[in-house]
Amino acid sequence: MYSSIARRMTVTDSKSEESSAISLQAGNAVQIDWTIVSVAGSPTVKIEVQETGDLGNWQPVSSDASSAIGFRTFTSPNVDVTAGGDPGARIAASAVRVVVSVSSGTGSAIVAIGANVAKL
Repeated sequence: MYSSIARRMTVTDSKSEESSAISLQAGNAVQIDWTIVSVAGSPTVKIEVQETGDLGNWQPVSSDASSAIGFRTFTSPNVDVTAGGDPGARIAASAVRVVVSVSSGTGSAIVAIGANVAKL
């Protein structure tokens, strides 16, 4: 099931932004697509997927970062099987959220984010 998380979210080097919780329902994986629409300054934008079982204690699962304007996608959990990762790894929690921040550099960026939940 696809959810639009943010159409035009502004993130700055002084404040991170969190999405609302996204229910996984029967899913155990999420694919995040995100686009840096514009930048001011030289920020590197970080997108982090966090999971929770109780909507209170959030734990990081995976992340991606970029400083270039354009479209990107990544899957969570991000398992590199070629490096010995477990191909059976799954998100075991009931919900996820996306936290967007400027991880390095200064300035701001406008991003659009979407999530596709699936059962693997």
